[in-house]
Amino acid sequence: MIIVPIQSKDHRRDLLVVILGPDNLERMRRGDPAEVKLADIRKAGKELRDPAIEICYEEPDSPVFRLLQAGDLAGALQYLGRGWEFRPDRGDHDRGPESLKDLQ
Repeated sequence: MIIVPIQSKDHRRDLLVVILGPDNLERMRRGDPAEVKLADIRKAGKELRDPAIEICYEEPDSPVFRLLQAGDLAGALQYLGRGWEFRPDRGDHDRGPESLKDLQ
């Protein structure tokens, strides 16, 4: 799992990008949840306030890893968003989080 914290100047557009790989998904299938601790991000020198969280999946040979290593954050973010779609027919919506109680 790769974590990319992006702190904006006024904290209005803070972003936390989480990139999962095949090994992460396999562990999650076995009931081992992925975890991101914001306290660890603060220890690394980033202060994110109410960040949007973008969860992505990439194969190990993905070009996004080369982009990140080269310091091309804009290119990496563009690549990660290459398939972004709004799909209300598949449960995608802009209503925000929903209570599990409401789904029963």
